[in-house]
Amino acid sequence: MLEEDPNKIIRPSKPIRYIVVHLSNDYSGSPRVLADFCKSEAIQSQSLSIVTSASKGFLEDDLGEKTIIWCPRGRFRLLNYCSFALSQVQLFFVSLFLILRSWLRREKVVLINNTILSLGSMLASKITGTKNITYIHEINSGPRVVRYVAEFLIRCTADHVIFVSQFVADDYNFKDKSTLVLPNGLRADFEEPITLDHAQKFDQQKVLFVGSLKEYKGVNELLVIASALPDIPFIGIFNTSNTILREFQQSGKIPPNLTLMTHQAGIQKRYEHAFLVMNLSLPDQCIESFALTVLEGMAHGCPCIVPPAGGHLSYFDAGSGLICDARNTDKIVAFIQTLREDRAMWRQYSDHAQKVASKLTASQYSSNVKKVLDQIIAPSEL
Repeated sequence: MLEEDPNKIIRPSKPIRYIVVHLSNDYSGSPRVLADFCKSEAIQSQSLSIVTSASKGFLEDDLGEKTIIWCPRGRFRLLNYCSFALSQVQLFFVSLFLILRSWLRREKVVLINNTILSLGSMLASKITGTKNITYIHEINSGPRVVRYVAEFLIRCTADHVIFVSQFVADDYNFKDKSTLVLPNGLRADFEEPITLDHAQKFDQQKVLFVGSLKEYKGVNELLVIASALPDIPFIGIFNTSNTILREFQQSGKIPPNLTLMTHQAGIQKRYEHAFLVMNLSLPDQCIESFALTVLEGMAHGCPCIVPPAGGHLSYFDAGSGLICDARNTDKIVAFIQTLREDRAMWRQYSDHAQKVASKLTASQYSSNVKKVLDQIIAPSEL
């Protein structure tokens, strides 16, 4: 048996400073996943700095040190383009400052660029030689030229690329990079274990839609479906401002059985009481990279209606609901009618959905974050 040398000098590992960059904080999927990434034990056991916008969203102040950039958004496309360009300059200099400060503190720096839109911080990582992890959630990100520029910069700057699903990974070509797939999990701020009153869910027959107030998210199709089923209560929860939602409500197109609201903290209760969850994204305009709202609905025993293409098909199957283009509203209406008239069939979909979702838990995601970081950050680097 080998004895440890008592005179051996044990050098402490260098502390790690994770600098996480996300352009615009809001209540959409990518900051939601990033928030859970930051909450994982692997990140919280080290030091964390978050760079994002001042807007309200999932990236809350309790996650770690937060640095704010100015990134206003409005209705005028040209002004939004100018805001985007200015925000990239801010990301560059803020990231550069945080990297240099960490060096002075003798910290090992790992820069994590969330989505392909953190262009300025990617450049800062390249100039300073900082380890750069790019976390890709999306396929479509505005004008095509933005993706071309982003892909070029990722090839030039990223040490590692993380994808939220194999579907997204297949849409990019980073064969010369170290790439990993890190499937999303149920959001960590939901209470567990999830207990459901199936009888109440079926009897109330509330249909839930959660998404952005955009045409490509199937908002017009939502109005058509709700109008065709006037005796069923529909609830639409949108990632938008109260002002924009109010204007939409005043358009005169909203059927009386459709209740609209902006994102709220108690959304888990909405899932618990929902009879069915709809994701109506139009696949030729918006491809879902993972569809978190589908997973959230399934975890709460909701059969779901989902698009025929996207990352959600890596876990969703026909046993959990209907796979259908949202523009086929007649088929969707017929499916809902069939479920509401057949309790046994609805319960079969509900149980299967919950069983599938049980494999994608928040704790499993946190564990997978550690495994990914252990692969990326070698002990010899610390």
